[in-house]
Amino acid sequence: MNHLDKNSVVVKNVKIGPQSVPNDGTGSLRVRCTVFSKNDNCQISSVRLDLRHTSLFREDSLSPDRENLLMPSAEGDYSGELRLPALLDTGQYRLPIVANDSSGGWGRGIGFFHVSFRRPDNLPAIGAPGFTEALERAANAVFVPGNHVEILDNGLDALDRRLTLIREAQRQINVESYTFGRFGVGGQLMDALIRKADQGVEVNVVLNGDTQLPISPLNTLRLKFNQILSAWKWGDERDRGLEKTSEAGVKALRKKAKKGGVSLLLFSGKDMRARLPGPADEIRVPDHWLTRLLRDEEERGKDPAVPQEWIASFRGPGGLPALPLMDYAIHEKILLVDGSQAVVGGRNMEDQYFTLWKDVDLYLRGPVTGHIQRGFFKNFQEIAGAQEATARRPAPLFPVLQPEGPHACLFVQNKPWTREYNCLRALVLAIQAARERVWIHSQYIVLPSSLMKDALLDAASRGVDVRICTNSLRTSRMLHFASGYYISLGYIEELMAAGAKCYLASGIEDEEAPQPYSHRKEFLFDSRLAAFGSFNLSIRSSYIETENMVFIQSMDLCSAREEAYLEVLEKECAPATPGLVAEHKAAFATRTEIARYFELLY
Repeated sequence: MNHLDKNSVVVKNVKIGPQSVPNDGTGSLRVRCTVFSKNDNCQISSVRLDLRHTSLFREDSLSPDRENLLMPSAEGDYSGELRLPALLDTGQYRLPIVANDSSGGWGRGIGFFHVSFRRPDNLPAIGAPGFTEALERAANAVFVPGNHVEILDNGLDALDRRLTLIREAQRQINVESYTFGRFGVGGQLMDALIRKADQGVEVNVVLNGDTQLPISPLNTLRLKFNQILSAWKWGDERDRGLEKTSEAGVKALRKKAKKGGVSLLLFSGKDMRARLPGPADEIRVPDHWLTRLLRDEEERGKDPAVPQEWIASFRGPGGLPALPLMDYAIHEKILLVDGSQAVVGGRNMEDQYFTLWKDVDLYLRGPVTGHIQRGFFKNFQEIAGAQEATARRPAPLFPVLQPEGPHACLFVQNKPWTREYNCLRALVLAIQAARERVWIHSQYIVLPSSLMKDALLDAASRGVDVRICTNSLRTSRMLHFASGYYISLGYIEELMAAGAKCYLASGIEDEEAPQPYSHRKEFLFDSRLAAFGSFNLSIRSSYIETENMVFIQSMDLCSAREEAYLEVLEKECAPATPGLVAEHKAAFATRTEIARYFELLY
């Protein structure tokens, strides 16, 4: 498609009805337009709805109206129907209609429609017949029974379990993390992985490049060096950067090469953007979630953090600048051993996650670990393919897994570059289905107008006991100058106004001492369903980062976690009150105003 031919095809008289539809799965739109070309001796070749800026992430063709069509040019009226799925993000949408002619010309018209939030009338309650199937559809995944689940909410226990799993690995270790630190716990885990690689165990590691390289370039080099040493075991020596190495040096390195070894990928959002459909110079509509966020800023009488007129030139997530820490990111935390045991949750491979900070992981055995293994493989293959990486692909290790325990588990992953917001959709559906309580741990609350905020406000307003435990100013001060807390203040205020209860971590009275920052990500629903993983109540978790969650159906486990949640509220937290929020918003007005420009980093 030639960019210079823009507007040589005219799309006009765009009509969309109805103007507003609900997001409960019952809505549909009728779209109609008129198309003609300014170019001579050509035909209209296609007319389509561009839905790539939505979670539908596709294009739908419109059909010609035979009674209102000129032949042979095929100019005239085109129409079609678009059914809107449940859990579509809400707000006003721009709907581009793109038309092409046979000479290469093209043009675009824009229509508008609005999606409103509505809980499905027939949505089963959690635990009722039909709920499991509804959650599986939202998550694009399935529950599997027969799993052993252990909660790792003590840092030292979580570290010991990881080290034990690594030490006992026989064939393969797979690791995915946002960061991997050099000192303390990170150093212990790195030493353990390198030791197993040297013993012949295959070690596959995926790290987020934008965060890993600043945190620990030396750990990255250690993994890369081991990868080079192990390269000769699995094949081609070309392009290893060793062309000038002497023959004696190569022989010495060969002696060090072991069976197994490390295969490392550093994730880059740039690689994923390059795989998105459409030419690089194409004018794209910003993703709906970003448009809604900017409109929300304007409605509050403030200049948006990213001006709307800049968006068309940006190639980052949804139309953002492709800058470090704002780009697509790997935020999952996974450790898999021999395809049969897994740890997933909130902890990165750094010291503070296992020592001072508060966090929670799951240790899993049973059939669900096969789903986690497939999820890791899918990530590795897609990232390696996008980079055209020479890194060895993981060996396809998928043992037959027997039942290990009583729990049914559902493993869910986000893939934002293809608009697969599965964690968001699954959590929102569980919130919609809740009748009694939704209790949440999240390290911050950053929810500009979004589907997650809609669901929480709706649940609180209909009488569900919504509680959210997050960090206070005191526990946040060590991180990003407390901007996470300053950003959260406005959303805490809005949630409390709807009837939700928010709690702030108390921390240590000595404000100069290191604080026990809460990094937990946990969701509890109606004493029947729990979810743990890497997902925060934030824009990045919803739309920009890869995340994973494990949902567990178990009344016994939920009962135990509710007791633990209440204990945290009693011993580690204080209620947020309207008075406290108003006091902090006034006292830190300038900081709060500045902090909102960093919402897209959370």
